Amino acid sequence: MSLATPVAYIAYNRPSHAARTFRLVAQAKPETLFIILDGPKEHVPGDAEKCAAVRNLLSQIDWKCTVRPNVSADNIGSRKRVQSGLDWVFRHVDRAIVVEDDCLLDPSFFQFADELLAYYENDSRVGIICAQGDELPSNGASYHASRYPVLWGWATWRRTWQIYEPDIESWPSTRTSDLLMNALKNPLAAAYWRGQLDRTYAGLDAWDYQVNYCCWRHDLLCIHPAVNMLSNIGFDAEATNTVHRRTPFGEATSRMDFPIRHPATLAVSQVREARLLDLHYGISSEEALKRVRTRVAIERAGDAG
Repeated sequence: MSLATPVAYIAYNRPSHAARTFRLVAQAKPETLFIILDGPKEHVPGDAEKCAAVRNLLSQIDWKCTVRPNVSADNIGSRKRVQSGLDWVFRHVDRAIVVEDDCLLDPSFFQFADELLAYYENDSRVGIICAQGDELPSNGASYHASRYPVLWGWATWRRTWQIYEPDIESWPSTRTSDLLMNALKNPLAAAYWRGQLDRTYAGLDAWDYQVNYCCWRHDLLCIHPAVNMLSNIGFDAEATNTVHRRTPFGEATSRMDFPIRHPATLAVSQVREARLLDLHYGISSEEALKRVRTRVAIERAGDAG
């Protein structure tokens, strides 16, 4: 059976990663497949060959589908490549499942995302459907709401991407407001994300923190499954931003049971938010707490001065 929701697959120069993750896309058999590829770095030995290997792999599509490639001849970096690629995707379709080359998804995520994209199609409270789950008891529901978009296998609508700010140009005017505290309900998390958004505004080669900002600024909810359907296999020397981090998930993923059981409400649980902060962002670790508290002290001293 084929998948009606379009899939946008994003890759660069890691053929071994792409071989594993694209195999799962092939199993889902999307009827429409967008392929977004960055180009090789001119002065990096072997980069052109790695990019060519990825492109050759993705050309071997053995199911009936419409393929729309968007291939950059030159290297434009993670930030601009993903942004320009998804701009292009959402000019053509009103929803998509987005998969990067290092996101190993359980096959059930594609059906999960497909069904929830339809279920919340006209509900402007919901901005993102995620594959990451915390494995905490769910009271029988298949998913819950969170304020945090985890973008390692995700899905969204054109309506969300249209309010995305590539350079978070409104950040300076909202930085000193209560935006982050109102959204996150946690002073340490607010301080941590203030620092991350400062880095993003200053030009960090990242595109995903802008999605966080979009969700918080526009009061959007993110759907997280009751089981964890992803493993990020990109925590290695070839990564752009996770070279020195360790994956918070093993390689085992869990299957979603169907039919989907909808929760009674989309209320956000602060217990689950604390679990996600610990599991995904490491904010409860002593080292992270020390960094955040130092940042808070510096900011308070600046405000007092």
